[in-house]
Amino acid sequence: MQINFDGFIPDLFQDNMGVILDGYFDDGIFYSDDMLVKHDNEYISEDGEVYNVENYKKWYHQLELS
Repeated sequence: MQINFDGFIPDLFQDNMGVILDGYFDDGIFYSDDMLVKHDNEYISEDGEVYNVENYKKWYHQLELS
């Protein structure tokens, strides 16, 4: 999958760690300008907003079912 990321990389980012990219698909390419990095069981965006991993798992599962 080709990914085009054009955004801020948070200070917590490290090589080989899991991240969540918020964006959209267009013509087989995923475009994103927002990266969330894992910190404990939460993902924190560059603006300091906190996202709980369990909420994303539930949301993603609902998308798969629809």
